[in-house]
Amino acid sequence: TIQNQSSNYLVFTSDATNGGYIQRIRFAPVPFNVTVASVVKVWINNGNTSTNPANTTYYDNLALPAATASSNAATPSYDLPMNFALPAGYKIFCTLGTTQASSTGWIATAIAGKY
Repeated sequence: TIQNQSSNYLVFTSDATNGGYIQRIRFAPVPFNVTVASVVKVWINNGNTSTNPANTTYYDNLALPAATASSNAATPSYDLPMNFALPAGYKIFCTLGTTQASSTGWIATAIAGKY
């Protein structure tokens, strides 16, 4: 679950030998909770230390609206298309622009494969 704006969250790691392919990342609010509006930023890392700017490249961002959980209505999810191959050991990280309250936040799911 992505909650804190100052943290990078690992979403996907390609295979260490053969790499991988990422189709998209799906973001959904944590069920049965309320989220605040934010933006999620997505980063591609070359497999080395993610805090070193030389190892990580900004990819894209996606606006995430505030969401209120309901027991009788669906809560939408939001997809960020990617559609590219990743070299061996590369990683995808996400960062939120706004900190979410405790027990809330967004779930990031990579639709991807390792080869």
